[in-house]
Amino acid sequence: ASVGRQAHEEAVLAEIGRIVSSSLDMENIYGQFAELALKLIPADEIGITIVDPEAGTFTEQYMWGAEARGIPLSLEGSLTEQVTRTRERILWPDSEDGQPELDELPGVVKIIEAGVRAFISVPLLLRDRAVGALHLYTYGGVQYTPAHVGLAEQVAAQIAGAIANAQLHAQTSNAKAELDLRAAALEAAANMIVITDRDGAIQYVNEAFTRYTGYTREEAIGQNPRVLKSGQQDTKFYEDMWDTILAGRVWDNTLINRRKDGSEYPERMTITPLRDEAGVITRFIAIKQDITERAAAEAEHREREKLAAKLRELQRLSEARSQFLSTVSHELKTPLTSVLAFADILSRNRDQNFTERQQQQLGMIQRNGRRLGALIEDLLDVSRIDQGRLKLEPTEFDVRVLLDEIIESFNPILAGKGQTLGTDLPPEGTWIRADRNRLAQVVGNLLSNASKYSPEASHIEADAWLERERLCIQVRDDGIGISFKDQPQLFTPFFRAADAETRAESGTGLGLVIVKSIVELHGGEVLLESERGKGTTVRLWIPGLLAGAPEVVREAAVLQPFSRLDQFVT
Repeated sequence: ASVGRQAHEEAVLAEIGRIVSSSLDMENIYGQFAELALKLIPADEIGITIVDPEAGTFTEQYMWGAEARGIPLSLEGSLTEQVTRTRERILWPDSEDGQPELDELPGVVKIIEAGVRAFISVPLLLRDRAVGALHLYTYGGVQYTPAHVGLAEQVAAQIAGAIANAQLHAQTSNAKAELDLRAAALEAAANMIVITDRDGAIQYVNEAFTRYTGYTREEAIGQNPRVLKSGQQDTKFYEDMWDTILAGRVWDNTLINRRKDGSEYPERMTITPLRDEAGVITRFIAIKQDITERAAAEAEHREREKLAAKLRELQRLSEARSQFLSTVSHELKTPLTSVLAFADILSRNRDQNFTERQQQQLGMIQRNGRRLGALIEDLLDVSRIDQGRLKLEPTEFDVRVLLDEIIESFNPILAGKGQTLGTDLPPEGTWIRADRNRLAQVVGNLLSNASKYSPEASHIEADAWLERERLCIQVRDDGIGISFKDQPQLFTPFFRAADAETRAESGTGLGLVIVKSIVELHGGEVLLESERGKGTTVRLWIPGLLAGAPEVVREAAVLQPFSRLDQFVT
């Protein structure tokens, strides 16, 4: 929206500039000025006043929305006198200081008594001389801002240029005055103006040119505008420009130019051929506008559009992945259920006709089937997480009882690797409201990882305590650990570190993704700390402790900020 508004403002100001250069009929110019000014600044009345300092009077040269009196009026105490004397703009009321002294001016008092609720007044400046003022009044419904004042100043600069042109035309008997007024009109322009001869040698630059480019008039006169070339445009670009203007046509385009200090800036440039009385092209006039802010806004808009497109594509891919996982998981689940059911029936060996080797093979089918079933459930959970369909079923239960059950179920697994498990748990009677099965899944995943990626005969710690009405659970091992470079991808589905020790263990790369999602669905948080070869610590907090739970705050090592899981999501 800001890019479109800025483009609209630039287009209106450019149209005002065109009017200045195309007509000397001030009555016609004033009317068109008013129509265009209203496209930039809302107003109920617009006035243009011209001062006669020697006579101490001013004249309402033009009024829109009211009738111009057209007779000399006293400057003393008037709004025009205040603006032209100080050569400073006025915004009333001013939200910053209110300008209370203005309320005492007779001219302002009359305006307020007439029902005006806000106004802007800016001087019409020709070089250092104020020749009049531009006034915009509103009777309500509009709050003028400094941005409105800035636009009014740009319009006033164009009006001043028109006045200079008109005076220049009227004073043909005085050649020196004519030249001075032409210079004043050009100097009053907000845009850079460059006049060159037919060969491109610079003959004139205005003040805006020196301000924007850093070159003085002395440095610019006699030079070719190529002194501003940045090298960003190729030869054909300039060949097309010369072909256009030498054919007598107006050339308009954007390019990158270079200031005297070496900095580059985007510029909008219009070059118009000037002809003599015989119709021969003798000069070119270039109007140049620094569009740095506009270009930056447009670039930002394009980047936002690109980012939005990428996000839409990622969303599409995520939805496609979730749909795929859901479909495949359901398609696998039905036949797997049948396989496991028949394997259980066969394992009973009612006829006692299976050999020991066949019994072992059936056991292998059951174990691998259960592993495949767990994988399918993980895939379904990831699909539900992606689609926002993973729901909790909270109940009230004793935390200690749940943890004891999980640890007891893991004892055979730990014993198989000669591992030991140390615990420090809250007492029985510690009740919490949470999803019991999902919390068991979280703790089970953490214990499974700790055992799987720790060597035989190693020690694992599983502790829990209460902290500020939250349950804290921590699982720590002395296993192979995770390298720092792999940690940012830990919570990307299916990611597994590439080292041989990790790859030697079976796994899907879904456990920690599910842990994080379940904990966050509870309104909790998870932190992780790991170092290659020195083990891993995972700590999580779950809210929902019920009244009467004993407060047992445990001193624990502070995990590093970089190990917050939400910083690892990619």
